[in-house]
Amino acid sequence: MKSFKLAAIGGTFDRLHRGHEFFIKKAFERAERVLVGITSEEYVRKKFSIFLPRRQAGNFQFSIKVRSYRDRRRELEEFLKREKLWERASVVKIHDEYGEADKNPNLEVIFVTSDSREGAENINKKRREGGLRKLEIIKVPLVRADDRGNISSTRIRRGEIDREGRLYRQYKIYGKILPENIRSRLQKPLGLHLTGSENIRHDIPAALKEVIADVSPPMVITIGDEVTKMCNGEGIRMDIAVVDFKVKREKKYKKLADHLFADKHERVVLKGENKAGMIEHKMMSDVDEAIEGVLRDGKQRVMVVRGEEDLVAIPAVLLAPLESVVVYGQPNRGVVVMVASEEKKKQIIEILV
Repeated sequence: MKSFKLAAIGGTFDRLHRGHEFFIKKAFERAERVLVGITSEEYVRKKFSIFLPRRQAGNFQFSIKVRSYRDRRRELEEFLKREKLWERASVVKIHDEYGEADKNPNLEVIFVTSDSREGAENINKKRREGGLRKLEIIKVPLVRADDRGNISSTRIRRGEIDREGRLYRQYKIYGKILPENIRSRLQKPLGLHLTGSENIRHDIPAALKEVIADVSPPMVITIGDEVTKMCNGEGIRMDIAVVDFKVKREKKYKKLADHLFADKHERVVLKGENKAGMIEHKMMSDVDEAIEGVLRDGKQRVMVVRGEEDLVAIPAVLLAPLESVVVYGQPNRGVVVMVASEEKKKQIIEILV
């Protein structure tokens, strides 16, 4: 026997995760029917864009994108059907914190988390002003990730955790010499392959600019000296660059100015260390630190690696915010562009863990 006939829940439900699923199920456990409000794209842009500092063309902000309303609704609908809850749900688009909850006379209860309780109080205030009974407010606890922090869409967008709450930085892709079969797999392009000569033809920078414009990434990371120099020379701003002053394992550069870096006050130089043929634990930590630094203050990070940086693209993709672009060179074969999607992170884990 259900306690309520009609309940309300609402949210952005971006990249539907285990916490969302727990929250939604709790409402359906207590109510015969549930009114589910999903924020519109206009409301998302107004209230929920995740802005981070960045200097580019005088603009100090860039955002980690929330998925479209269509994609978010599709994922929610698939979940409700999979759990056999669809017939008991009414899914509506909401353009403000009230949705339909401040006007619907049949609503009895609203389910919230600690993040949304204030919105429920505002809804009840509007209902009282309109002569409607106030809703009972039931708080549902947030679900914890592996590190005991909350599972949230923000953390997923930032590349910290997956939808189950597993931390990407805890995957043990480090600390061992990679066997030949894995190295051979990694030698094949893991992303979009932009071909060119050893000296990198002019069409590669143009193609790379097109990819970056299309993806609109929150972060651009370059791995390798030639790729980094090419991007600097072509005006492609990277947020993180990883270099070792070598090309084909031979010393070629002596200082960062050789890579055409300018305005030293706008970057932070880091030192890293990584042995050939492996990803060291310290390198994972260094990449994580560089990413967190950019997210924190927007300043460019340049990591100078003692040893080899050939495999640093792997932790860069694994740890970067979603939809970041990681660019690395393949000698005599051009440039590879990887987008740090959820699928690409999963692919890397499947190869290395």
